[in-house]
Amino acid sequence: MKRQFDLVAHLLLIAAVAVGMLAILRGRFAGGDQFLVIIAIVFFYLAWGLVYHYAKRDLTKKLYFEYLLIAAITSVAGILVFML
Repeated sequence: MKRQFDLVAHLLLIAAVAVGMLAILRGRFAGGDQFLVIIAIVFFYLAWGLVYHYAKRDLTKKLYFEYLLIAAITSVAGILVFML
């Protein structure tokens, strides 16, 4: 059961990121739209990570801040690439 949960959860993450990448490619001439897609992917990744680790009962402050740090770095990169 654990392996099935992990498989489904990771397939969901991969599918969401793939859809996000396609949305970025589709809006390749609109930097603002691409930035909004990046932010949506970041929020999904953050929510996915927190829910996934909460469900596995191994969510710690360290993991929480790690996900926040990755989300912040990605958001800053999105700002630098698409908004400046």
